[in-house]
Amino acid sequence: MWSLAEKCEVIPSPPNGELARLLNDWWTMPCHFGCLAARTSPTWLVVAPDPSIWCDSCALERFDAERRCCYCHQPIRRINRSDVLVYELRGQVRLMGRAHASCSERACRG
Repeated sequence: MWSLAEKCEVIPSPPNGELARLLNDWWTMPCHFGCLAARTSPTWLVVAPDPSIWCDSCALERFDAERRCCYCHQPIRRINRSDVLVYELRGQVRLMGRAHASCSERACRG
C-alpha cells in the first residue's frame, strides 16, 4: 500500500483520529520482539494493544488469544460482534487488532 501510495504521491491515512493516534503511538514505543523469528522476518506483525513484534505464525496465535479492545483496552466478550482492524505501517509492519463495535463507532464520529 505504501509503495503504491508513494508512486501516486498520496499519503494513506487511517479512517479516524483515534486509530491515527494508536498507529502514531506505536512508532514512539520501544521495539520489543515477542518471538525470535520476528527478528529475521521480512514483515513484522503487531497485535494491538500489545506493542510487541511477532512473526506471521506467532501473530496469528496471538491474535486468536487477544481479547482486548484497541481503543479502550477493555475485554471483548463477544468476538463475533467485534470489529477487526488490519493496517499496514510503511510496508513491512502490519498492525492488527480488535475493537468493540461501540468504540469503533465513537472513534469514527470523532
